[in-house]
Amino acid sequence: MSTAHQETRPMASAKDVRQRAASWLEQRASGVWSEADQTQLDVWLEQSPSHMTAYLRVEAAWSRTQRLAVLHRPTSDIANRGRWMLPMALKIAAGLAAVAVLGMTAANYLQRPQERTFITSLGERKTVAFSDGTRIELNTNTVLRTRMTSDERLVWIDKGEAFFRVKHDASHPFIVIAGNRRVTDLGTAFLVRRDTARLEVAVMQGRVRFEAPSAQSASVTALLTPGDVATATAGTMLVTRKASTALAH
Repeated sequence: MSTAHQETRPMASAKDVRQRAASWLEQRASGVWSEADQTQLDVWLEQSPSHMTAYLRVEAAWSRTQRLAVLHRPTSDIANRGRWMLPMALKIAAGLAAVAVLGMTAANYLQRPQERTFITSLGERKTVAFSDGTRIELNTNTVLRTRMTSDERLVWIDKGEAFFRVKHDASHPFIVIAGNRRVTDLGTAFLVRRDTARLEVAVMQGRVRFEAPSAQSASVTALLTPGDVATATAGTMLVTRKASTALAH
């Protein structure tokens, strides 16, 4: 696997993520919003599922706060005070979102499959083995989450590089998710490398189905076999061939 070093970024706390989500919403609601702002927001939302979750919850809480304000204020008063109400309402919305997160976490803890998170620091490597016989080798500076149940086997790679040696089971698919792209095992040993600009999938054994969004259509699907390397960037996907000996490095 590649040993190239990557920049280490501290992971934001849940409070920081909520505050950032509220900041995005406040800017958007202010009326000063450009295509560049939307692009930056889209990038931030794709960086982590927690960003999308926080934004949607703050947005929902803000909508509830706005409706309550309309019900309890005369129309003329709303027009005069709308400008100063926005920052205060966003603070209330962020608080409501935080309470909702805690309540939902407590209520659903025993009902949902428990996720596990695996992290390697710069220069560290780690191998994770599962009861079904699957093994995942994490390269340096990698963040990976798993959810294994009797019905599904899901892995999210948030950043970095991991080599998967999957125990194939057609009735219990093994799926790797990277942002809005997914890799489905079809009896496989394969490598996934993710950074902020692109996703790379290299197949050593077996086959994988690689699905990625496209600028021309909803998604593009490629069936990869040994020696195939698929590289996906924003709206594009390219499949090339390499010798198996080259893929091992």
